[in-house]
Amino acid sequence: MSDQQRPLEAFLLAEGCGSLQLAVPLKGRLVLRTGESADPFLVQTDQGAWIVGVKGEVGLKVDLLSAHPLRYETRLLGDHLGVGADSFTVPLSKGGDVQVALGVGRIRRDHAVGSSLGQARHPRGPWVDSSTPQEEAWLDAALDPDDPVIAWLHTSLGTRFADSIEPGCEAAFRLLITRDRVALVAISRMGDVTVSPLPDQALILTEGRTPSLQAGDQSWEPVGNTSAFRQVASLPAQQGSARVRAAAAKATEAGAEGNILADHLLTRLLPDDAPIDRLIAAARARPVRDGELRHALAGLPRNGDGALALAEWAAGWSPALEVVDRVLASLVLEAEDPVASRFSLPLHRVQRDRVLAASSDPFAQAEADIALAEHLLYAGEVAEARALLLSRRPALPDEELAEVLPPEDADLTAGEGGQPAHIRLLE
Repeated sequence: MSDQQRPLEAFLLAEGCGSLQLAVPLKGRLVLRTGESADPFLVQTDQGAWIVGVKGEVGLKVDLLSAHPLRYETRLLGDHLGVGADSFTVPLSKGGDVQVALGVGRIRRDHAVGSSLGQARHPRGPWVDSSTPQEEAWLDAALDPDDPVIAWLHTSLGTRFADSIEPGCEAAFRLLITRDRVALVAISRMGDVTVSPLPDQALILTEGRTPSLQAGDQSWEPVGNTSAFRQVASLPAQQGSARVRAAAAKATEAGAEGNILADHLLTRLLPDDAPIDRLIAAARARPVRDGELRHALAGLPRNGDGALALAEWAAGWSPALEVVDRVLASLVLEAEDPVASRFSLPLHRVQRDRVLAASSDPFAQAEADIALAEHLLYAGEVAEARALLLSRRPALPDEELAEVLPPEDADLTAGEGGQPAHIRLLE
């Protein structure tokens, strides 16, 4: 902190205005109660923004957020700031700092919902475009702290704020998607805000040379972010925790940055909202522990909804094949009879399809089919098991009988034999 700023900080603390975060020297005249003049500074603290002047033991502060009229004009030789009857000139290199102080301060004044000034959230993720300090301040102030930002995407739409403190001030709309909101939001550098809610419906993306999007009666074009819009287009149709869960699943497909977002979103799901959430988290842990998997599975209802949730978990989250095998083994082991074993069949069908998609080895594919067929037979689904095995047998490479049978020196007591896939299919 410079020698010039120390008297300002001491005065602000004594006046209960919070800790100094920014001090911008202005050109102008600030008259103290003693009749003397002090050099004016625009200051920002964690509680607001003021014009402050200090000389010796005497100081004066003017609350910018309650001043009327308050005006800001962009000028070639230094921007102009009008505060009530006083007028100040902003140094050429300091216009951006003053605009941030004014914009953030006005947003905090008008949207006192989130945390305090200076703790604005900085959203990150594969579907988050760049944001200004004013935008981040609004996201922090206007959104519930537990409402995660899923998407913040630039659009081609813009608007003009006729009643801004800066005449003709403009801003571009961003698409905002959170757990609780879908909206187009425009925030000016002066802290003017307009929010246009969008319906809880999937975005309509029209591909082509010039892609376009539509939501309700609003339409716009991407700004170099068509891929991100394509990935989030279906999310507005979901609501609440279902939207967060769907976004987290999609984020896992977006590399390291997406996986960080997925883990963050999972922590924002409502407690006990859906038992499957515990399994999702347990399967993403490093390392994956059997005890945590069993604990998560214990909370799943053993009915059609639970079975569907398991299948959707395997298909949508793409957990490691080995982890799904462990889950299947646990579920099959707990099944007391053939009827109970049917609960995990939808999951096993998805797992078999994933193995076939992941491996071109005909014997590995056969093993996946055989494992599912054994499960189907035990559950009484004989027709499906028969069809599965009959379709698999021709896909295996032809082998002579000598190749199927074990070699002469094989130790049969140790489980050595010929091609296990052929033998088990024949069985």
